[in-house]
Amino acid sequence: ALLSDDDDDDVPALSDTAATLQLLFQQCPPAARCANAVPVAFVSQLYAILRNRTEVDREVEERRADGSLRVLELPSCRGELLLVRAADYDGALAAAAAAAANAADRRVLDEVRRRALPACTAVRVKSSDLSAALGAGRGETVAGALLRLGWMLPARQACESAPGEAPELEGAEWRWTLPRCGAMVLQLVAARTQLLRVLHRQRFGRALRSFVETKIAQGAAAAPLPFGFVLRDLQGNELVSEREAGGGAALLELTAAGKQAAERVARKRRR
Repeated sequence: ALLSDDDDDDVPALSDTAATLQLLFQQCPPAARCANAVPVAFVSQLYAILRNRTEVDREVEERRADGSLRVLELPSCRGELLLVRAADYDGALAAAAAAAANAADRRVLDEVRRRALPACTAVRVKSSDLSAALGAGRGETVAGALLRLGWMLPARQACESAPGEAPELEGAEWRWTLPRCGAMVLQLVAARTQLLRVLHRQRFGRALRSFVETKIAQGAAAAPLPFGFVLRDLQGNELVSEREAGGGAALLELTAAGKQAAERVARKRRR
């Protein structure tokens, strides 16, 4: 079920992006972790805690550029970004290489970790970039292997390719990812939908947080992500706001964008 997360409730409004990011990594719930328990954080969750989004974007880009942070583009059309400590990503890739089912996969994963990861730190990487790091003409073959093993996705797949259309490999752009990342994102989408649906059913699209949390926990198809984790994501995406309602209670309310998103959810369910 979507359970409350007491740690989430106690997060201070920190002004330092690095410290906030560290806190989010520490609080990452087991159901949100990818590739054998690698902790992740959404940029939207940083936005929910820190007020200055421009400063968040600047610091995230600085940490990506200095090699301490990997920024993963999620498979959606909304430009959502997932953050992973570079050391955790490297460690997960090393573990995957050690556990590979055959020698060929082991060699590819180990070589990518040693040579391609340090050279290809951007959110998207071209086959030519992989070839430059690994050897002429090898980019497409290695990208295909990483795709099969769950470490890379076509950049075009989410928004630009027609349904069922295979991306072009020649000169293709790719996105780094993590095994189990797709499953985690599907869980998050389902949890977002649950929360939006509950608020949409309430008058004026608002209700006490305790009421919403209870309704979701009682749902027949509740997702395994903590309530606070999902709520922070929705707040960072400016779909739900939270304010004090008196007596220590908190009131959740759909924003204008949240009402539009909830209407789309309702229309899909009616079909």
